[in-house]
Amino acid sequence: MPHSCFFVLIFAVATFSTTHSCRFAYKNPCDTVKCPVGLSCFSDTSYYCDERLGGICKPVATCTADGNAVDPCQGYNGCSRGSTCVKVKDNCQADAPCVFKPQCNVNIRAGSCPETPHANSCDNFCSQSPKSDHFCQKGAKCCFSKSMATSFCTAAVNATAS
Repeated sequence: MPHSCFFVLIFAVATFSTTHSCRFAYKNPCDTVKCPVGLSCFSDTSYYCDERLGGICKPVATCTADGNAVDPCQGYNGCSRGSTCVKVKDNCQADAPCVFKPQCNVNIRAGSCPETPHANSCDNFCSQSPKSDHFCQKGAKCCFSKSMATSFCTAAVNATAS
């Protein structure tokens, strides 16, 4: 099979599984938010949340001068050793821009990965380089799935704390 056909086949399968098994209604939050003069609205999903679907948090509106996501962790040095700063919603109200704050999440959560973890397209994908659970939802760990050849967040086994 030529390489281009193989790529198209893989892309079609990935698109089908993502769009058909992981459905959520997308509404652009910027449709109802008015930013101050000189700022533009940005639909942001790059924050930490426990209600992820397909690795994506619900979009929230933020107002920025440069069109980039606001990151309160940039330059933040308040996390202790063994934890990583993640941005979380601080003040988000309907029809108003969302404000974020820094939060320190532990890098390695209690418990272990299941022996044979299984993932689907609705799971929250993560990075094991370096090995870290900090962006997974509470009670979950970043585990590698051989069948999917990627890492994703899944419920921890034998966890006593998150």
